[in-house]
Amino acid sequence: MERRSFGILISLVGVAFLVVVLGNGLFGASSSWENLSDDVRPVYTEAAIQQQRADAQLLSNVSEEFNSTVLPTIANALGVSAAELATQFAGSYPATVAGVQALPTIAEGQERTANLLASQQENFRSADAIPTADNSSVQVPWFITITGALAIVIGVAMLRPGKIAPVVAAVLGAVMLVVPLVTSLPSKASDADTLNEATAPLFSQANIDSSQAAITTLEAMAAELNTSLIPGLAQQLGLTPEQAQAFVAQNFPTIAGALQQFPDAIGRARTATALLSENLGEFADVRDVPNQAIAWTVVAGGIATMVLASISLATDDRMRRIEQERRMRRERAAA
Repeated sequence: MERRSFGILISLVGVAFLVVVLGNGLFGASSSWENLSDDVRPVYTEAAIQQQRADAQLLSNVSEEFNSTVLPTIANALGVSAAELATQFAGSYPATVAGVQALPTIAEGQERTANLLASQQENFRSADAIPTADNSSVQVPWFITITGALAIVIGVAMLRPGKIAPVVAAVLGAVMLVVPLVTSLPSKASDADTLNEATAPLFSQANIDSSQAAITTLEAMAAELNTSLIPGLAQQLGLTPEQAQAFVAQNFPTIAGALQQFPDAIGRARTATALLSENLGEFADVRDVPNQAIAWTVVAGGIATMVLASISLATDDRMRRIEQERRMRRERAAA
């Protein structure tokens, strides 16, 4: 193979790098990933995940206590059956009844989300460290672009005689190979692909709409419990507001505690839902980027550039030796 061919092939490696960057929109995707990772980083902390699990358990406990204790206890106090009280509640306190019915589903959804986030903690930490923990992921497309452009220039330079261009090409190939491997880019990219696939259901309009509906249900239930149900029961039982609060605290401690915790729990749910909604565009930018394939493309390009440059140098040396031998034979023949 002629030296020109090696130069052309190295230039094609550079072209492939540029196609990878432009074809996958890596500049935009890396910028979106920076914004997205900054926003969701607090969500992947152990404290945040445990808090979400606690919120899910709170809702589950409220549902259990309401069905197993609240209805029988109040029915007994009013001298009616639990079925009659349930019918009364359905007519007088529809938001509470709807909320209690929805609590198991909402709690299960929160628990699933907490488990999903926990399962992806390591993948997020890994992806968040692309290329390193102290460097922005925007540097990755710049690295691929610059090395690709240099490969094109050096490949063209190899069309002319000289050892400098092949040597520089070999060095460039070594950089293409070593930098991704030293920064563990292929494994981090694989983790990023796994993370994107696993969390895609969270970043969907359907999930956001479901979360917003759950928040609306919980807010309505909490408001009705405080402003209508407890005061209404106090009136039916002939209790003062203070006595009613004491009655609830004594007989329904989970619900009494939940009424104090609901504002914060609902606030956390609202913040999480807003975070997902605000980052739908960013996630759409990064979701389909084949990160691992791109990382290995850079490694393969580095290997190819090194090999081609090395073969070109070896071929040049062999051709020079052949030419020297021919010249020496001609000189001996002339003598």
